Amino acid sequence: MSFVAILLAFCHPIVAATPANAADIDTSAAYLLVNRNSGKVLEVFNRGTADGAIDQWARHDNAWQQWQFVDSGGGYYRLRSVHSGKVLDIATASTADGADVVLWTDRNATNQQFRVSDSEGGHIRLINRNSGKALDVWERSIADGARVSQYTDLGSANQQWQLVKVRSRPAYPRPGPVTGDIGVHDPTVVKRSDGTYLLAYTGDNIPLKTSNDRTAWRNVGPAFPGGVPWAHPYTNNSNQIWAPDLTYVNGRYYMYYSASSNGSSRSAIFLATSTTGAAGSWRHEGLIYESRAGDNFNAIDPTLTIDTQGRWWLTGRSTSVNGPFTDRDGVAMMSGGGTEILAGRGGIHGPGHQEYLDDSDGSILFYHYYADNGAPLLGINRLGWDQDGWPYVY
Repeated sequence: MSFVAILLAFCHPIVAATPANAADIDTSAAYLLVNRNSGKVLEVFNRGTADGAIDQWARHDNAWQQWQFVDSGGGYYRLRSVHSGKVLDIATASTADGADVVLWTDRNATNQQFRVSDSEGGHIRLINRNSGKALDVWERSIADGARVSQYTDLGSANQQWQLVKVRSRPAYPRPGPVTGDIGVHDPTVVKRSDGTYLLAYTGDNIPLKTSNDRTAWRNVGPAFPGGVPWAHPYTNNSNQIWAPDLTYVNGRYYMYYSASSNGSSRSAIFLATSTTGAAGSWRHEGLIYESRAGDNFNAIDPTLTIDTQGRWWLTGRSTSVNGPFTDRDGVAMMSGGGTEILAGRGGIHGPGHQEYLDDSDGSILFYHYYADNGAPLLGINRLGWDQDGWPYVY
């Protein structure tokens, strides 16, 4: 229902071809670290944002493969993940050959600091300040997923890295101004014919909010004040409904929504309609699709798309409604593709479950994020579109 970061196959950074060496480190830029032996890049395992593992993988230039050099003084740097803000760390401050290199909260400790040492051909070695050992792809592996360790500095190819600078990009923006009742999870928004906005979100009986100006929001009650007994077989008798999707077509509001419970693939997508969108006005139209225990898919989080021929689909972004769905580089979403356009920063955590709206003043992105105390809140930003038709957030 929520993503650590938005990965819809959107904007992609442009990579410069010129490698960097020790004398050229730019602390304002982000870098890919390409291993000389394998040709693969240093990355955060499984796109994690928690303390955890590092590996090498085929290059896709995504944020979890990008690193920023943070000056620690004395000729040493910390390598900070663009994706998570955490840094490379020698596990348990070990000085042993083979100790794991991990992602860890930045403490500016000596086991998180590396000296950049030049090698031939424009490559560099990264020497840990605490152990004096080099960043090393274990046993000279060329495989995706090979672990990264430290080892005695031998100058071997699996200890050499090419730094490829990623063109600097503006920092992710903070959410735009919103006031009032802004606690939401999995928001969906539609603009009414009178110019006001209707928002639905995950919660008991599908709670609703409205706004006159897209800034100040107020609660207006649930779509189904009497509960949702038809969904109880999927929700363990709870009235909490997930991830509604609103569309206004030909004078009627259509709302697809999910019924499920955490950890279960016994789920269903239902449809409700209303002529006003008001609380209590929604009519249950029945089951659309379901998944059962043991299925390798889960019937949650619907998104309605109406194509140019007037056909209705439940899906996402592609040049064809039937796919394939790829990121900006053409990497399939089912094969690890995905290009990030928004990520957490400061007190903004885990922005996700976005809704897109073409409004009278431009393209708008609605989403939720988590505050420091874990509360889900409404985020709103504008979207721009580049020359290739891909959006960026501002």
